[in-house]
Amino acid sequence: MLKVYYGDSGEGSDHEFSWNMLRKVLKEDFNISFSDDDIIFNEHGKPFLKGNLVYFNISHYGNLCAVAISDNEVGIDTEHRDMMKNGFNEKEYRTWLSDKEQKELLKSDDPVGFLAIKWAEKRSILKMIGSGLLNVQSLKNAFRRKRRYNVTSFWIGNYCLSVTNRKGEELKMRNLVRFKG
Repeated sequence: MLKVYYGDSGEGSDHEFSWNMLRKVLKEDFNISFSDDDIIFNEHGKPFLKGNLVYFNISHYGNLCAVAISDNEVGIDTEHRDMMKNGFNEKEYRTWLSDKEQKELLKSDDPVGFLAIKWAEKRSILKMIGSGLLNVQSLKNAFRRKRRYNVTSFWIGNYCLSVTNRKGEELKMRNLVRFKG
């Protein structure tokens, strides 16, 4: 079971909106209620619910907020195209793209989109395994064990949304739900 909910936080706090979205979908779709005391964090800040067999991960960028819920480990990341256009330079790309990815970038018809997808995919992998963004090398090596999990990426407007699932369950469009708070 893998479901992803996404929504627009509007003018409010994207962080708060994401947590409220998580609370609402867990209650309505999974009959799970929790308080702040039920949330624990690993040493890198990945949140978990005490005593529940559901895994989740949250991401937000700009106004796009997303929550992934699964019966096994899951990671999600959102990025906006402008982040890659304005936030990185070529020297930085080379530090976190593998040699193969750098060659693919040179052949890409949409280098900004390519970079946004790769960045979001790598971050979703690191968020799934719970390590966070330890260093640049962790980003560069994020795909080394790709056979153990599945990464699905797609665009919602100018936002790339990437979801990684431990058991290799691919996100199907029917499992993507637009959240209306």
